[in-house]
Amino acid sequence: MKFEEPTLARLRKKRVSVVHDPVDNSRWQLLRAVPALYYLGVAGFTYPTTWRQIEGYTQQDYLGFEYRHLTEMEPGSELPETLGIVTNDHYEKETTHSVSGLVERYASGDDSLVVVTDSRDFTPVGRHRPLDQEQFADRAGTYNRIYRAFENRYERFGYELPLSDTQNLFVQDNALLYEFVTDDSLGGVGELFGVLPDAPFLPLYDTFTDLFARPEEYGTVPLDSEESIDDVARWLRRRIELDRGTAREIVNSYNKQVAEDGTTFDPAHANQSPELERGRTAAKDLDAEESQVDARFEGWLTRSVLDTA
Repeated sequence: MKFEEPTLARLRKKRVSVVHDPVDNSRWQLLRAVPALYYLGVAGFTYPTTWRQIEGYTQQDYLGFEYRHLTEMEPGSELPETLGIVTNDHYEKETTHSVSGLVERYASGDDSLVVVTDSRDFTPVGRHRPLDQEQFADRAGTYNRIYRAFENRYERFGYELPLSDTQNLFVQDNALLYEFVTDDSLGGVGELFGVLPDAPFLPLYDTFTDLFARPEEYGTVPLDSEESIDDVARWLRRRIELDRGTAREIVNSYNKQVAEDGTTFDPAHANQSPELERGRTAAKDLDAEESQVDARFEGWLTRSVLDTA
């Protein structure tokens, strides 16, 4: 078996692991941990529905993992072999959706659960001690510790994470891919979003194609209200370290581009783009057999835009 960083190897074990991510305001940013866990093999996730909701009803995500609401995993239901829970004290204590029963089921079973919370003191309803102090729980430490272990992994495969202002590994991957294909460097999230509309070889492009494309209409259609723009800005802020003004500026800029030309983030237009072919050509220099990172990048660069639509 090839070497794996000890911190990351621990999270692969069949147990209940607890990660805390003490962000300034846990309504935002906690979902930045999801790509890291997904890359470690966590295939299913649950977190508040409002964190993935746009326009009051549309459920939006990326990366292709399975989302399950807590009510879909009640006693008697089949559980995913690997599950990630992302929650905070507010949702645990102030709503009816406690994770206590789900934690209990994984603690007494043979499958793997990773719980990401905002505080080391996170205590599920009905329990008398913080979750990471339970005998069945493995204290995996902070998300920052996990992120640093991933940094070491990327360095081992010859990559340096380029963005200074995010710990979302999916976003970092997009910046790395952009540099790999174009030889142009990016230093921050804002720069990445600035080039994204002209870079359909990036998997992040698909996320916005999914937002703006309409299966029943030609081209792309702008969001139809200020409330929808705010919803998408909030959706971004829950996953990427963006302030409110910057997130809204990004979404508003994209919305204007879509309204003006109708081809921005259009999958049919993107699949005919020379830039997509440029990405496929660059993929030939990757070594998927030797590098987990290269394998992921090769899959993205050789895909069709929204090929699962």
